[in-house]
Amino acid sequence: MLNDLAKIEKSAREEVKSAETIDALEALRVQFLGRKGGLSLLLRAIKDVPASERAKIGARANRLRVELEELFSERAEVLKKFHHESVLENEWIDVSRPSAKIPRGYLHPLTLVRREVEQIFGSMGFAVVEGPEVESEYYNFDALNIPADHPARDMWDTFWLKTTNNQLLRRPPDGGVGAPTGTPTVPSEDASEPTTNNYEYTLEPNPEAVLDALIPHLIETQIFHMILESNASEHSARMVAMKNASENAGEIIQELTLEYNKSRQAGITRELTEITAGKEALEG
Repeated sequence: MLNDLAKIEKSAREEVKSAETIDALEALRVQFLGRKGGLSLLLRAIKDVPASERAKIGARANRLRVELEELFSERAEVLKKFHHESVLENEWIDVSRPSAKIPRGYLHPLTLVRREVEQIFGSMGFAVVEGPEVESEYYNFDALNIPADHPARDMWDTFWLKTTNNQLLRRPPDGGVGAPTGTPTVPSEDASEPTTNNYEYTLEPNPEAVLDALIPHLIETQIFHMILESNASEHSARMVAMKNASENAGEIIQELTLEYNKSRQAGITRELTEITAGKEALEG
């Protein structure tokens, strides 16, 4: 019987040392310390041992059980620490990392063609300008050499405003942009004079208007991205916290289960010892 206890002890120590996961360690604990484990079967067989050796073998078996329980507990702590370090090394999340940027997409083919045409005409000395929605008759017709009897000046072809002598009208969608300041929007060259390329253009809107429109949009965009990154960071932090809480709860359940099994097994061992001692007392 003592030889069997020594074999169980040697085998348990070797296999516990080679266990690499919590599940494998738990399977070994059931194999050696469970209700149908090797040590439990030996304890049940103590009743068949001669009375002179029964107390010695029972005490040795109980000490072995305590030693194996401590061995399993120590190995479990080592495996849990290794598991935590592995998770921290391989599954960590940088909550301060900016979130993925939203792709902007592509320009429409018509926009690409329009920009290319504008670039070509710009290289030839022309300029792209924007004019007012309401224009005077002079800048809309006379300055563009449109005669007074042209059909475009008819009442049913042009939207005139109710002013004195109908001097203001809505600029037609296909109408040209005049030069209210008197500066030509298309450069003119005099063949008798050398070209200096010092042209002046009327550009609308002005830089101040562009900045007034773009700066609020830029600020709104930056704030929107900050909110997205903040929400993503909060979501990541909650995921990490929930994962850690789940792991901690699992560890607590395993520890409580181990303590429950240890107490239960200790009670069974105590009952077996009392029954054996009572039997010996009755036989003696």
